[in-house]
Amino acid sequence: DADEADQMGRTLLMHAAREGNAAVAARLLSCDAMADATDGDGMTPLMHAATFGHVPVAKALLKHDADVDDTADDGRTALMHAAGAGHVDMVRLLVQKDADVHETDEAGLNALMHAAQA
Repeated sequence: DADEADQMGRTLLMHAAREGNAAVAARLLSCDAMADATDGDGMTPLMHAATFGHVPVAKALLKHDADVDDTADDGRTALMHAAGAGHVDMVRLLVQKDADVHETDEAGLNALMHAAQA
């Protein structure tokens, strides 16, 4: 099962996204792995890829209709994760894919504010 999760609720696709393994991510997506699955914190594979700046994985996820504006349990989006980690190329990709730059998390911070705190 491509969507089987570990004790933290993370699927194989999430692990591939965190590690930046675009080939494994593409293979899992071709086997119908859920691009918008959520882990125990409400994070999606795209959020994991954004956190670690793995643009090729993010592109694969977006080609499989990953929701660019999904929010985790804390209200953060993939764009906020990328901005907060200083991943400029990822921020650029997400903005090009129409990520909502005005969205705020539970603390009232938007992506620009997360970038300023990085």
